Amino acid sequence: MRAWCLALAFPLALVYGCKTVAVSSLSSETPATGGVGVHDESAAFRDVLLGCLDAPATDAQTRHLLYLPTAAMLSAPAAAKPEDFLTQLAAAYREQTPAELVTHSAEVPTKALATATIDARLAKAVPLVIVVPGVFGEFIKTRAFEEVFANEASSFHRTWLNAVQSSQDPALTQDTYFSLDANSNVTAKLLDLMSVASIDDADGHPLVNALLFNTPRFSLESLGTSPSISAIFSRRLSKFFALMGVPSRIVFVGYSRGTSVALDMLAEASTRQDAWVTHVGTMVSLGGVVFGSDLADQANVPGSDTNREIVLVRALHDELQVPGDDASLFGTMHIAAENTAAWAAFVAQLALINPSFTPASLARMAYYSDVTSSLGIIMQFWQDLGLTSFVTGYSANIVKFKKLVQAVLEGVDDLTTPTRLAWWRSHALPTNVRYLTLAATMSDPAAKGEADLVNSPVGFNPTAVDDQLLRNNYASFKAATGFALNDSQMALHKTIFWPGLIASLSPGGAHLDTGFLGIAGTHHWGLALRIVNENADGSVNPFPRAALLKALAYTSLGNTK
Repeated sequence: MRAWCLALAFPLALVYGCKTVAVSSLSSETPATGGVGVHDESAAFRDVLLGCLDAPATDAQTRHLLYLPTAAMLSAPAAAKPEDFLTQLAAAYREQTPAELVTHSAEVPTKALATATIDARLAKAVPLVIVVPGVFGEFIKTRAFEEVFANEASSFHRTWLNAVQSSQDPALTQDTYFSLDANSNVTAKLLDLMSVASIDDADGHPLVNALLFNTPRFSLESLGTSPSISAIFSRRLSKFFALMGVPSRIVFVGYSRGTSVALDMLAEASTRQDAWVTHVGTMVSLGGVVFGSDLADQANVPGSDTNREIVLVRALHDELQVPGDDASLFGTMHIAAENTAAWAAFVAQLALINPSFTPASLARMAYYSDVTSSLGIIMQFWQDLGLTSFVTGYSANIVKFKKLVQAVLEGVDDLTTPTRLAWWRSHALPTNVRYLTLAATMSDPAAKGEADLVNSPVGFNPTAVDDQLLRNNYASFKAATGFALNDSQMALHKTIFWPGLIASLSPGGAHLDTGFLGIAGTHHWGLALRIVNENADGSVNPFPRAALLKALAYTSLGNTK
């Protein structure tokens, strides 16, 4: 799998106080903008997560659900310039291994926080967790945190349903989205554009309320740029609050690319002085794109295979012709033949760059829901539209295809480090929010001390199609970047809110409160998705995502002891 294909697949309060703490740096002289490490709250969060499980934690869960970072992993370079900071940070992280996580985590004692304590505090506060989904979500049948949102009998879902059905204002109960199928904006019920549910206690009373932004298939709402999607989700969120009211405690959870979207939502809401933003206490990067994707960056390295592939995709986009409205049947068929030839040449040139790219392999990408692959999505849509031959509506279908390709290309650029750094330089985040990270990692089963991690039964399903795909992606990621601490899509260090780096980039960034919650023992998909590709035996990823969401909600309440 080529790097740019991987790049798009795809995010404990106050225990030790709110301020970040300094740890070891790479220089004896620490400038104001560097050298400040991340506040480690992982040990306390692990106790909370274990207390949120449906049953007492097993030995395997205690050892493998959440790993604790070493001091070196949260140490920050002393570099003053952002680009130098990231360069030094990358060099340091190439020396870190998953084996160190396993060893260090086992050395730190753990004691699950009492479930009754957790439930009692949540029942009084009932925070609202807003989940912002990741890239390619519209091509995945399973929603993020499906275990929570599938419960339509939950108290908050029933309250939400009643509020929408009782409203007489279609401006609040409906919204528009762009449909690539219709090639125009269409109107949909807000009930279909949001998933709303709750985690309830045994008596049916809510402990955690939750909202997920849905991305309709071929709406392009899981592609494109973060600011464009942020505007759409913010519009829908304002309608939700108009119907339901603004709760006193709000938690944002940005999964994967959803982190950059969520950050933009918060920054823009703060600029607009939206009342609801003052109720947001916590923002969590869940395997999120905070400072860019190393794999997306490969698209801008001249002469690299990734860059050559991107050039081919852009050339295909530009070369495809759209027959005019006044084109004759013969003229349209001639253009269709030229477009088909352009597609065949595109596939052939890909094979010259990488022999594994053949018509057969691309067809397999389209057949299996390989949403780690931009090429797979492009191939799938090319076939869905019947563009392998002349069909009725050919002109409109070519327009649709070009829009999809453009959205994919914009998505790649949106994830690059330069684009993310540019965003930080031009946006100010609200300072009333704590910015936390929960990352994940896979490992090399053949590496010394790492087999137990990736073979753990609490976060992986080694025989599953998803795990087999992502094991390959993990190895490709490691080979391309040198980072062994990656979850198959994101390098651990690029998911973290580094306070010194933020201070050097963002207006008011020095005043942001940041922390680190730990490294989940699962892959990138396992953080939020129970399955992407179905397994013959019906099995799903075993990581306890409902417990994770509950633990994140509890974290937002402050002192967790």
